[in-house]
Amino acid sequence: SNLVSGDSSAVLLRMRASGTDNSSSLYSYIQIAQNTSSGSILNTGVGRDTTQWDLGAQNNYTNGQSYSMDMFSPFAAKNTHFGPGLDWQTETNFAAIIGGMHKSTTSFDGFTIYPTSSTLAGTYKVYGYANS
Repeated sequence: SNLVSGDSSAVLLRMRASGTDNSSSLYSYIQIAQNTSSGSILNTGVGRDTTQWDLGAQNNYTNGQSYSMDMFSPFAAKNTHFGPGLDWQTETNFAAIIGGMHKSTTSFDGFTIYPTSSTLAGTYKVYGYANS
């Protein structure tokens, strides 16, 4: 289902430490999107030294939209990376991949997902990996 209700707002993500969003200008990301029917590149996005990661526009499609990503070393006192983030929109034959990093040694214990406007809706799940 859709994360954003009613429009095509971008979904943004900030890392959190001790209950506070980190809004420092240390986020960087790169994104590329393709039309899976024609093969044409629809858009690319690059953010360097921004205050959040931009995960892309989330449109209010009837058939829904899916997004998946892995985050690496958020709790360790070293740079936090994410990717590959994968985004699918079935109605527009849209697929995107995104990745990025937070350039600090902050130990994060959470994150905030929020839209540029509108409200969040739908379902999201967080999973962890065990090192065994």
